[in-house]
Amino acid sequence: MAGHCEPPAAMNQLPGADDPMLGSLMLLNRALHRPVPPAVLLEGLPLEGQRLTLPLLSAVAARAGLSTWLVERDLDEIPDTSMPAILLLGKNRPCVLLQRCEHGRFLVALSGWGGGEQEVSRDELLAQYSGYAVFAQPVQQAEVWL
Repeated sequence: MAGHCEPPAAMNQLPGADDPMLGSLMLLNRALHRPVPPAVLLEGLPLEGQRLTLPLLSAVAARAGLSTWLVERDLDEIPDTSMPAILLLGKNRPCVLLQRCEHGRFLVALSGWGGGEQEVSRDELLAQYSGYAVFAQPVQQAEVWL
């Protein structure tokens, strides 16, 4: 169907909806087919206000076997091969950019939606996007803390 974007996989209700950064990491893990329980990811970490912060994201992602890096990148310059990626929006809210769709639209997921995806226009996303993204890729033969 023209203009419609197919989700990469169905995503069920996820833990972390009350912690936007953790929820986004859980969505990213799910999209990369690497789900890890939140308790395993967060065990022993000094959480600020019981929430995952950007400075701790890399350490937590490593526990899921992911290597992450923060980049300053225009939305149009994010390559499809770097998706899914966590986009940092205004007011310290992250979302997961799942894929680029037809007609300048993007498929995104917010943890507050329980993992549900929504197709948004480029303009809608640009209005909230801070210009920073977290790219991730699975680490080969990573030791996952399970």
